[in-house]
Amino acid sequence: MSQDAKVNLEEAEVFLAACRDYATRIEVAVQALKNSVARVGETWHDPDYDTICGMMSDIERDVSVALGVANEDIVPYVSKKVSTLQSK
Repeated sequence: MSQDAKVNLEEAEVFLAACRDYATRIEVAVQALKNSVARVGETWHDPDYDTICGMMSDIERDVSVALGVANEDIVPYVSKKVSTLQSK
């Protein structure tokens, strides 16, 4: 198996855009969920609400870690590869 991979610049750019879009959509979805929980909390204060708030905190923490990987590792790596391809 060859170690040389042929990478199409257009495909790399599409992948980079998809990575950025994915991270943005996750951020928007988490914010919408937080807003929904906050709106419900205005009238719903019982043990179930407290459980949901705890779950939301867990989800937000996990998503934050995943977004960190996407935004700090994957997107910069792919962006660097796209730049390298563009310079060829």
